[in-house]
Amino acid sequence: LSAPLSLILGYSEMVRDITGDDPERRSKNIDTIISETSRLSQMVDDIMDYSKFRSGYGALNITASNLYKLITTEVDSIRYSAAEYGINIELSSFSKDIEIHVDPLKMSQVIRNLLNNAVNHTPDGETISICIVRDTDGVRVNIRNPGKPIPEDELELIWERYQRVQHQGGRREGTGIGLSIVSTILEAHGFAYGAESGLHDNTFWFNIPL
Repeated sequence: LSAPLSLILGYSEMVRDITGDDPERRSKNIDTIISETSRLSQMVDDIMDYSKFRSGYGALNITASNLYKLITTEVDSIRYSAAEYGINIELSSFSKDIEIHVDPLKMSQVIRNLLNNAVNHTPDGETISICIVRDTDGVRVNIRNPGKPIPEDELELIWERYQRVQHQGGRREGTGIGLSIVSTILEAHGFAYGAESGLHDNTFWFNIPL
C-alpha cells in the first residue's frame, strides 16, 4: 500500500507547491493522483475479498451466465490500457453461447485479474491470446501472453498473495494479490486452474465443468 500512498502524497504536494498555477502540469499531476487512488482502492477491495473467502465469509451467488459474454465484457474493458503499450488482444471461442453456472461478478473478477496480469507482463507491441475451447468434461479458458518464462519451481508461488515472481520483468502495475484472488475464487467454485510456462510465453488457464 505504501507505493500508491507515496505517489498520492508526493503529487498532491507538487500541485500545492509547484504546479498549481500551470494548468497543463497540474492536470497531469491530478490524473496521476486519481489513477493511484483508484489503484489503492482496488488493492483494498482485493484484500477484503481475499480475507472474506479465506475466513469463510465469502458467499457465492451462483446463477446461469454466458461465459463468452463475461469474457468479451472484460476484454473490451481492458483494451484501452493494453493499447497504451501497443498490445493487441485476440479472443477465439468454439461458441458464443456457453452457459455456465457461476457467480458472474466473481468470475468477472477472475477474468479481469488474469487479463491485467497478462497486460502487465506482455512486451510492447505483442499480442495476448484468449482461447475458449471445449474440454473432455467442460470448457477450458486459456490466456496466453508473450514474455519471460516463469521458472518451473516458482509456478506454484505465483498464486500466493504478494508474490511477484513474474513481475520482476513486468510493469509493476498489479496489486500483488490479483492471482491469489483468482485462485481463491476458482477454488470456491471447485474449478481446476493452473499456469504453464514456455520459452517465450506463459499461459494461465481454468476449467469449468458443464
